[in-house]
Amino acid sequence: MKQLKLPFDGIPGPGCSGEDWHQRFTADALVIDMDRDSLTFGLWNKLHGVWVTDRETCRSKEYLPDWQPLTELGTWRVPERTLLQDEHFPFPMNWLTCCEVSSSFIAYFNQIPFRLRRLVGQLKGHQWLALDLIWQVPEFAWFLDTEIAEGRRHYFHACVELSGAQEMSRQGRVLFARSLLSKRRFSVLSELTGFPNSRKSHRLFGKISGHEPWSSLSYFNMLEVACTDTGAKAFAHARTIAHEGITYWQELPCRLKTENLLRLFASSKSTVDLFYEETADLFWNVSDDVLERLRVSLSTITNHESLMGWIGGKFQKLIEIHPLPDPPVNGSSQLVPLDSASGMYIEAHKMGNCLDGDIFSVRGGERYYYHWNGSEPATVLLEQSDSGDWYFSQILGPGNIGVSRQTRLYVEAIIDTQLQELGQVKMTPQKSHFPLLQADFLANDNVPANQEPPHYSVGEDGDVDALYLSQIEQVWS
Repeated sequence: MKQLKLPFDGIPGPGCSGEDWHQRFTADALVIDMDRDSLTFGLWNKLHGVWVTDRETCRSKEYLPDWQPLTELGTWRVPERTLLQDEHFPFPMNWLTCCEVSSSFIAYFNQIPFRLRRLVGQLKGHQWLALDLIWQVPEFAWFLDTEIAEGRRHYFHACVELSGAQEMSRQGRVLFARSLLSKRRFSVLSELTGFPNSRKSHRLFGKISGHEPWSSLSYFNMLEVACTDTGAKAFAHARTIAHEGITYWQELPCRLKTENLLRLFASSKSTVDLFYEETADLFWNVSDDVLERLRVSLSTITNHESLMGWIGGKFQKLIEIHPLPDPPVNGSSQLVPLDSASGMYIEAHKMGNCLDGDIFSVRGGERYYYHWNGSEPATVLLEQSDSGDWYFSQILGPGNIGVSRQTRLYVEAIIDTQLQELGQVKMTPQKSHFPLLQADFLANDNVPANQEPPHYSVGEDGDVDALYLSQIEQVWS
């Protein structure tokens, strides 16, 4: 019987080609010879563990992988190569070699009892560590089974992250496992965080949404907040806990750290995203009186819908008392920068446009608006390019109608001159509802093809000289 050659095709991942890699089973281990190193995976019934050996110096060191080898059912899964930057990641670019390595790992994990594989399969990136702890301290499997069954797998994740167990020595991991088995949970957490934890703190881990491990800082923040009266009350009534909400709540001014906001933030990531996106840094640099009024109004928020109503109401008043960034150019007696939210509201009402809906773009430094107080009143927009330079973008009259060419050129000359004084090169508008000046100029048959478009100068008062306006009329007529 002849074995058919199967055409293995796939998308190669990062790393070495793997063409010279070799894998083999010995009596004690699975050995993968890579380009520079050899990985030794000790068998479960011998000496379980992973070691890296430098093939030139023949020196070995223990290594705990952080990639996930098993599914939640305990079966082999090919790791997502594109998401990993592990120096000793044993899956090469060569697809056929990658398949051969996977086949070797399937045989390697099959000699581990299935009930243990299924147990650690639910621990995401801590699977290798969990297998190591169980092999060294067999009764640790009972501990993990209990925590997972009672919905507290994040207690194990938190202890690993806070203790740095992944970086411990082999003997240090044994002491770590025995500590979790022998000590009360709140005592372990108190030792790891450095401050006393409540006897009920372990209940928080059953409310964490999702199974992905958090960072050590996120676990620390949650336990720190839980030790306060406000945090204890909020978490006691919360159904789920998301670390993004806790982090943002901690960044609020002290007066605004209310129980209802913490409960709302911790239970809904979408609420946190909405609140953070809209408020940004508006709560800072305001008077104590404003902070107190904010605290009273925020204390009435109980759910996502009431938060939306607050943002649409009192939040607008909060925006108005915050100054906008400094204008990119000073303008002139006729070109007035709209440097406040209230000024943008007035402009939107006077000119019949939707300027009031673009305040956050101005706050973010992406755009800036001016009012043109000339014979043709208009709203002028400056935008910032990807390189950080500002450029004239649009000018629109009442009701977003266009303005005359003379007015547009007049205003653009003022802006371009002031930008050049700041050392910025004139840029072509990236987005505009109007024809480009250069295109209009070259399309005029009365102008020689090699002639440059007219340039204008601005006086000390910021106004374009009348002589240049007359030149504009002659060239563009």
